Amino acid sequence: MTAPEVLCPACRAPFAPGAAACPACGIRLVGPDAVRLWQVDQQITALRAEAAGLLESMRAPLPAGSVGASAAAHGAAQPERRAATLTGQGLLLGFGALLLLSAVSVFV
Repeated sequence: MTAPEVLCPACRAPFAPGAAACPACGIRLVGPDAVRLWQVDQQITALRAEAAGLLESMRAPLPAGSVGASAAAHGAAQPERRAATLTGQGLLLGFGALLLLSAVSVFV
């Protein structure tokens, strides 16, 4: 079993593990910045693989009954309208508006 090929994060040229710099582009491959760049590069690779898997699953046809359920699960369905009900807050607001109108009419 061979070791996986190590690629430069900048130019994607292969290099020997443990090298201090990329032989192709000369980028430094040691130090805290190189470690963080390596971590970010690995995360990008993992995210690209996940995105490719998601795209592949989205291209596959859905079973007949799951179209509506899938849309509702992702919030694509229309929200239900709330029935207009009188609440305590609504009653107080209406009563306050009525008092304000009566005060304005008395003032005028």
